Amino acid sequence: AGSANCSSRAFTSGPGMLWVDCASQQTADWLLRKASNLSTWKGIELEACSGVDFPKAHTITIYFPRSIGKEPGQLLALVDAQNEGLNAKSWKVLSCREENTGLVLVAGIDNQSYVAIKKN
Repeated sequence: AGSANCSSRAFTSGPGMLWVDCASQQTADWLLRKASNLSTWKGIELEACSGVDFPKAHTITIYFPRSIGKEPGQLLALVDAQNEGLNAKSWKVLSCREENTGLVLVAGIDNQSYVAIKKN
């Protein structure tokens, strides 16, 4: 019942996340109730939580040799396809620069990917 009022400047995205800054506790409570009922892409589950319960995001730096001329999205698609347990398609590229014959990519990654990387 009811709706919530959120301005467009109240939204910020992160790796695999969308932060919503609600104008009131009533709006936040509404969002917490409604988020789990929203339809999503197949295999994606939405979860809403308060700011203190946000999952931790991590930043990594990756060097891709012999990759000059390739788009960061292409490189992340390869990482995703070749590494089980990583959600590289949801990573947020923070910066990308050429170094020697390769690219250095800095990305924000989700906690599940971080745990998988630490295991290996």
